[in-house]
Amino acid sequence: MRAISLGVSVQRALGDMARRIDSADLDMVVTAINVQYETGATWRRRWRPSARPVRGRIQLLREIQVLTAQQRMTGYVLAVLPFVVGFLLFLINRDYILRLFQPGWIGCCRRGHRADDHRYLIIRKIVDIEV
Repeated sequence: MRAISLGVSVQRALGDMARRIDSADLDMVVTAINVQYETGATWRRRWRPSARPVRGRIQLLREIQVLTAQQRMTGYVLAVLPFVVGFLLFLINRDYILRLFQPGWIGCCRRGHRADDHRYLIIRKIVDIEV
């Protein structure tokens, strides 16, 4: 609208917009508008063939968004959850969470445990599958 108000032709303004947005649907609509301007065809005859695929794509996109909403939300929660839990642990027991930032296995070795004991427990927990 800004380009047209500055005196740019409608075809050129639409072409520039289509290049900026880079959408196949918009390219199809701009092409239909340009053909209409060149041939003088009626709007109704030109818009029906180009409107069906655009509507179909929009409907398919909405269906995909509905079907994947739960998975997307689960992904967001799983991405944020470690940081939230870490922050809450920091607020509750600062010394406990600060051990994570100490180099090496200092926290466990002071209590008489070896680093190999922890590796074994971690692997055992991963392999322990309930049927």
